[in-house]
Amino acid sequence: MKAVVTGANGYIGSHLVKELLNNNYEVIAADLKHDRIDKRAIIYDGDIYDLSKNLYEEWGKPDVIIHLACKDVPIHNSPWHIESIYKNFLFLKKLIDSGMQQIITVGSMHDIGYHEGAIDEHTIPNPQTFYGVSKDTLRRILEIYTKDKDVTYQHLRFFYTYGDDEQSSGSIFSKILQMEKEGKTTFPFTDGKNQFDYININELAKQIRMVAQQKEISGIINCCSGKPISIKEKVEEFIKENNLKIRPDFGKYPSRPYDSPCVYGDNSLIKKIVETQSYRRLKCIACGKEINHKKETDTYIKCQYCNSYNFICEKNNNKDFYNNQNALKQRQNATFNEKKSKTYSSFEKIDKIISRFKKNSYCKYKKHRQKINELFKNNNCKILEIGIGDGTFLHKLLESGIDAKGIDIAENLIKNFQQKYPQYANKVSLINEFHEKVDIVYNSATFEHIDNPHYFLSNIKNNLLKDNGYLIIDNFPIVSNINSNISIDNDINFWKYIHCIIYSQFAIEKLFSKYNLSIIDKNFYDSYYYRVLSVHKEKGHFSVEKTRMICSDFIDSPNIAKFKLISFNALFRKSKAICASYILKNNIK
Repeated sequence: MKAVVTGANGYIGSHLVKELLNNNYEVIAADLKHDRIDKRAIIYDGDIYDLSKNLYEEWGKPDVIIHLACKDVPIHNSPWHIESIYKNFLFLKKLIDSGMQQIITVGSMHDIGYHEGAIDEHTIPNPQTFYGVSKDTLRRILEIYTKDKDVTYQHLRFFYTYGDDEQSSGSIFSKILQMEKEGKTTFPFTDGKNQFDYININELAKQIRMVAQQKEISGIINCCSGKPISIKEKVEEFIKENNLKIRPDFGKYPSRPYDSPCVYGDNSLIKKIVETQSYRRLKCIACGKEINHKKETDTYIKCQYCNSYNFICEKNNNKDFYNNQNALKQRQNATFNEKKSKTYSSFEKIDKIISRFKKNSYCKYKKHRQKINELFKNNNCKILEIGIGDGTFLHKLLESGIDAKGIDIAENLIKNFQQKYPQYANKVSLINEFHEKVDIVYNSATFEHIDNPHYFLSNIKNNLLKDNGYLIIDNFPIVSNINSNISIDNDINFWKYIHCIIYSQFAIEKLFSKYNLSIIDKNFYDSYYYRVLSVHKEKGHFSVEKTRMICSDFIDSPNIAKFKLISFNALFRKSKAICASYILKNNIK
């Protein structure tokens, strides 16, 4: 999905942008400032209120806009809030008239005004501030305007937000941190008896995303915890958690006249949305059909239509390989000692497996690599590597005189390459900074870490690869025998913290066909034998060659380091997964 976030540089906006990007949204971040915006986003710093522009077309027809832009937020009676009503309506009206099909605006508990108890979608608003009036008025206008149109309109009510408080502006928690830095020992406060609804900023960003990716529930939706807690308790909890020395001087200030003794949000609708998006209505990533499953799972689920495996555990699905620095560091630093592990077999067993591989599969493997080499050695072709890893492969291409460039979503990998190979510093960039079409797109050990292959393939086909160009998807696992029982222990749990999807051959080829990518050649590596070839013995330890695999001729694996944790485990398990490599051609429709 493509989402526009206005006010993207703000406290909520910057966290929302990151949340969307981590879940494979294409994000257009609109704001006049962009120092806090994730660099993976597409920045728009123009005037969103300029009606002479067709922003819907300029932004590439996005699926949804989340309109957060607002100034003078802490100043609840600023005249700007009233002035903004008509400007915001005209801005959103033009988007709707141009074709935008999902509009999300935001307000807060201040839309309601003074209220005691739970606020739900039926609570009658009676705002007491200009800020509350502006948000509620815009909501009413848009409800009327979108009533008879094919548009999903959702209005989110935020409650009190905390977390990442140094980035927040105007919250009591950010003020406490600032006063602590200034060396103050106390700060004047109210009696702290008022009870409010507090939600962590990351949870709020998740809730907004969950609303955006569904259209079944529209209208007013509370984004909240659903639990009231006294501000006194929350402040004391904050001070304790952050080991602050400063202490509140309760009772120095009166409470604001429009603050209720106890007000919180009814979270029934947002809970329903989160549960629905997490557990139900899961669509197969390969064939797009809805998968039958009854509850949350911490493993892969098999699609009953195409037999591909879909990983849906949300807490792990967001851990993109290149951004998961802890996992990457663990893999890079891992060592294996046979004496310390009862699961590892003898060196003699490794020798037998290598011999068996060379006898049965090496010829097919070598022919496949030769076809890739022939494509690469074409002097007139331009090559793009997606996911540069440690840079070994890209550097080898460049040293061979090949016109190649590399892109990655991880800024640290780009910087590492530039420092390691300064003569080729201009040959690498972040993904969103690359805007060329090439003859060959190559990626190795990358495809299995992508939880939205549809967006990945569509972007390559339409934006990166020339007509009749070649896409090489190399070194990724698939399930070889889908009709046999897949071992949870051996085939699934083994991969679940670093891989998003295990495909079947049927599913992956169906996916390629969907994007009119014809298979020129393919090769499968039996039972991880190709990983075994990266293994050798050294001083009683199993280790991995850092720069090349034994069976590689011209093409070396760029991601050998990450095999350290998995090579041995895979080798001595009865796994039905294999590694695959495809050469695909971008056919003209």
